Amino acid sequence: MMSSKKTYQAMSVAMSILLYAGFSSADAINSDNQAKTANLTLAATATWTLTADAYVTTFSDAQADYSNIQSQGHNIYYSKASNPKLNGKTIPLPDGGQLIAK
Repeated sequence: MMSSKKTYQAMSVAMSILLYAGFSSADAINSDNQAKTANLTLAATATWTLTADAYVTTFSDAQADYSNIQSQGHNIYYSKASNPKLNGKTIPLPDGGQLIAK
């Protein structure tokens, strides 16, 4: 299993991150909300432990119950317009955080 501890932030650039099967990450992703776009896809067996709030344009998780995310009380903010399947809903995440439309 591969593990990573990084902060992914990019001022005014686009980024796409795929957390693939078996990948384990404890990263902050666009926590300063400065990226032009930040697209995130999690494979079913990938795990993500949030270390700060995250701001993403598109969000996809192969685990429908988001059980592969440990939020540690942090939130994931997603673009309502870019994620029609999420219907603008606020969804509770494991460990107290939420998936929230912006």
